[in-house]
Amino acid sequence: MTAFKGLLKKDFCITRFWFFTWLIIMVLLMLASIVIAVRIEEPMITVGLVVMLLVGNLVFLPISLLTSLRLEGKTQIWLYNPHSSKFLILSKITVALLYQLISLGVIAIYSLLIVHYIVIDKTSGIINVLFWADISVICIGLYLSCWILFYWSIYHSLSKYPAIRKFKWLVIVLTIFVCNTIEVLLLKIKWFVTWINKWKVSIPLDRSFNYQNHAWHAKVELVDVSIIPIIIYAIVGILLFMLSSWLLDRKVEV
Repeated sequence: MTAFKGLLKKDFCITRFWFFTWLIIMVLLMLASIVIAVRIEEPMITVGLVVMLLVGNLVFLPISLLTSLRLEGKTQIWLYNPHSSKFLILSKITVALLYQLISLGVIAIYSLLIVHYIVIDKTSGIINVLFWADISVICIGLYLSCWILFYWSIYHSLSKYPAIRKFKWLVIVLTIFVCNTIEVLLLKIKWFVTWINKWKVSIPLDRSFNYQNHAWHAKVELVDVSIIPIIIYAIVGILLFMLSSWLLDRKVEV
């Protein structure tokens, strides 16, 4: 546990500047949106910023992880670290996830501050919507991070082979193409599509806005979400994590 805390501290130190820069930019955008919304009397500008920031946070976690991996590669520490690659990767993902939670927390606070300015219907369920939106952003971010980690591991593993070292990017592109092709072919199989959409749950993710009586109103709409694809994506993410750890355990030159 002490060793893992040391890894967390190291990963935080090498990425904190990038994170705090993002945090400052995000807060400045929030303040600017409030000023503009008040000046032109259009409160929906603040809602647009919330949506934009949530979309941006979809890639925040994988970009944060990739930044950490690139900084690690410049130091060459990975080659000589006695810890298992699983711990090294898990530390980076944990720090990136912590950054993600803080970022989403700031967005949630901003959303709650502006909700009374744009919404009259107090039963609109803004907290539930924010909760499920944040859960979706985190899950998608973790899944994308596993793919980023996988491609990064393959890319640096190829450095061990001089014959194909110059074609590393081509191999990555071909790998992406093959993986996407397999997914497309699976989704063309009718029984498979029927099976993965068999069980669904409804969650309040969609919000519809309308302007009435000189004020904005919001209404929560339930969205059906299939359970089996989520399970499949979780399994794929775990497999990508294990495969990436195996590649890095071979002491690839990063």
